[in-house]
Amino acid sequence: CDVRPVENTSLAYESGTRYLLADLGGGTVDVTVHEVERDDLIRELHHATGGAWGGTYVDNRFIELLELIFGKSVMDKFRTEHHGEWVDLVSLKFESAKRCAEWNEKIFVELPYNFHDFMKSEQKPVKDCINRFNNENVKLIRGSLLICYPEVEKLFAPVFENV
Repeated sequence: CDVRPVENTSLAYESGTRYLLADLGGGTVDVTVHEVERDDLIRELHHATGGAWGGTYVDNRFIELLELIFGKSVMDKFRTEHHGEWVDLVSLKFESAKRCAEWNEKIFVELPYNFHDFMKSEQKPVKDCINRFNNENVKLIRGSLLICYPEVEKLFAPVFENV
């Protein structure tokens, strides 16, 4: 693998050299293949395609899981009325758990304290929702959501399948 700084204006590759250029964003991975031609001209052999390979796709799967456990309308209401805590849950707490996780193990996601109060006010205590969800791979441990394999695999699988 050869990494060249952006400020280097000279390619210094021989004519006929092919290389892959990858842009790894938060939601997609764009891959392009180029070939160096004479006089430092570049020909595109394969154009960039933004595949569903980024972390935001895993986040969306997590949100879908929350909606299955607690109900879509309740999660929409929490997202609207407690937007800061929603962002904290998905963008910080789940993101942290996701980065530390091995996809074939378990992850702990700390639920915001006021989420428990909110769910009680909606007549849907967190523990009751998890019991009704009736999935041995999703548990409540000391106020945190424990997601075990193979449920973790379901969060990551669509991303892995597209790589």
